Parts: sequence; structure tokens; C-alpha cells
Amino acid sequence: MQNWRRAVPDSGRAAADSPPGLGSRGLANTALLTVVIVSTVGVMLIAFHLREILAVIALGIVVAVTCAPIADFFARWRIPRALAVLGIYTILAAILGLFLWYAIPEVIGEAERLFQEGDEFEARYAEIADEYNLPPLNEVADRARPFVQSLIPTAARQALVAATGLVYVATIFVVALLFTTVKESANELIVSLVSPRHRDRFDDVSRIMGKRIRGFVIGELMSMTIVGVVTYIGLVILGVPFPFLLASLAFLLELLPVLGPWLSAVPAVILALTVSPELALVVAVFYLVIQQLESNIVLPLIQRSQTEAPAILVLSAVLLGGAAMGVLGALVALPAMIVIHTLFTEVFVPWRHNQIAQPQPTQPSAHSRQGEPRTQ
Repeated sequence: MQNWRRAVPDSGRAAADSPPGLGSRGLANTALLTVVIVSTVGVMLIAFHLREILAVIALGIVVAVTCAPIADFFARWRIPRALAVLGIYTILAAILGLFLWYAIPEVIGEAERLFQEGDEFEARYAEIADEYNLPPLNEVADRARPFVQSLIPTAARQALVAATGLVYVATIFVVALLFTTVKESANELIVSLVSPRHRDRFDDVSRIMGKRIRGFVIGELMSMTIVGVVTYIGLVILGVPFPFLLASLAFLLELLPVLGPWLSAVPAVILALTVSPELALVVAVFYLVIQQLESNIVLPLIQRSQTEAPAILVLSAVLLGGAAMGVLGALVALPAMIVIHTLFTEVFVPWRHNQIAQPQPTQPSAHSRQGEPRTQ
């Protein structure tokens, strides 16, 4: 019995001297950490494989947030939110119809004019070829024929991509319509999960985030309109073929800030080259000026006033989103950047400032501890 009593303290000392993490608590923490890591990696892999669908849903939410004030206004008059959003869609469809009504005859007229001036174009090219020592037009056509033939399978794939893009656009508007109908119930559910003492701050941050996302959409429409109108006026003055079509392309590509004007310049320069190399050079300089004005004046002023986001963040979001998912990724990256920037400036920064402002507990100095009586 006496030996057994001596063994109990020894086992207690052994357990006390054992390194931390080897007990049941340490094993449970390790298992929990492993489950969290594996679950996080699994969710990231699933999100990566479903990135296009998630991007479409995110853009649908952006459209719904943009339409929210109009839907709220009509809701005060007891008009269903879904009906108000459908009214907005009807207006957008009418604007698109007017655009096509004007654009299609314009494009057909420009194409007929180019075909009618085919002989004159041949004569101009012959003069340019003699002056700049370029190959004859027949030789250029022979060299281009294999390249054009190789583009036929690519054209079929691009047609499929375009059809997929139209489906995505339709899905975005459907998601926006559905999200608008459940916005209030979803907001109540999310607020119920927030601590009562933080709900006012949660409402403020949500309101600021929605305002900035709407500002981003309004800013995009403003910059797109400015670039499209300026491009159309400049191309008409310079005498470039298809000015309306090229300006419409510049308008649409302005969805990609900074990069849009560069992409829209390529077909404009090619079409200007059909007139003269000098005009192509002037058009290239014209688009360069537009890009500089858009990057250094239009975009910073509009986006800074609407979203309060630095221009470097806008450019970084476009580049990263475009590299990850192409055009769709660039479109999603901008509102995602706004959300992250808002959470950082409105949540993390005030919390950190509050932490810094709190007085830190003073640690007793070594000299004062030496004067304290030792407790037995």
C-alpha cells in the first residue's frame, strides 16, 4: 500500500512534466486545426472550379444593389420590387433597341461605301506600296489566305463563347431580379446573426458599401459615355471608316478601365491604315491621348468621387481579375476590390485605431518587484 501511494505522486509529476499538446486537449486542438485547414482548401478548390458561376452571381448582386434605391422608391408606393426591376430592364431593352436601330443601318452604309470604293482603295494601296516598298495587294491576299482559313475553327469557338456570354448576361439580370425580391429577408437574417451592440455599425458599413458599389456602376457608365462620345467625335473629324462602330466598341471596352482604350485602338488603327499610313499614325496618337486622359483625369476623378478607392487599386484589380478569369474576372474584381477596401477602411482601421488608443496596462519594473515581500 505504501509503495502504491508513492507511485501516485510520481505519475502526477510525469503528467505535469509531459510536453504540452500531447494530452487529449492538444490532440483535439490539432484535429480541429486539421479539419479547418482541409475544409478551407476544399472550399477554395470548389470555388475555383465554380469561379465563372460565382462571378455571374456576384455581378447579379452588383446589379441588384445598383437597382435597390429605385426598387425601394417604388416599394413605398406599394409597387413590388420585382416589378420595379422589370421596369428598369424594359427601359434598358428600349435603349438597346434604339442603339441597334441606329447602329445597324450605319454599319451597313459604311460597309457598302467600302465595297463601292474598292477600286479606289486598290489604287491608294498601290501608291502607298510604291512609296513605302510594301508587297503588292495580291501578294498580301495570298499570304493572308492561310491565316484566314486557320481562323475558321477559332471563329466557331468564339461564336460559342459569345453565345455563352449572352447566357451569362441573361443570368446576371435574372439573379439581380431574384436577389431584389429576397433582399429584405436576407438582410434581416444577416442582421440577426450580428451582435446587438454591433448592429448599428453593421448597418452603417452595409450602407456605405452599397453606396460605393452603386457609385462604381454610375462612374463606369459616366466614363464609358465620355470615352465613347469623344472617340466618335474624333474619328468623324479624322475621317476614319466605321466611326460609330469603333466608338461603340470603345464604349463597351471601357468596362475594363485603363486597358479598354488600348484594346479598342487596334481595329481603329487597322481601319485607318486602309486610308493612309499617316492617318493610322494620327489615330494611334489620338487613342493614346484618350488613354492618358482616361487614366489620369477621367477615371481617377470619377472613381475617387464615387467609390473613394485609389486608382492604383482599380488598376491592380483589373489586372489580377483579367489574368485569373479574363473579361468576366476583371468585371468581378472591381466590385470585389470595393468591398475589401470598404471593410478595411470602415472596419479594420477604426478597430485598430481603437486598439492603439486604449491605454496599455503598465508592467511593474524590476526595481519595484525587488522591494516587494516574497510570498511563501
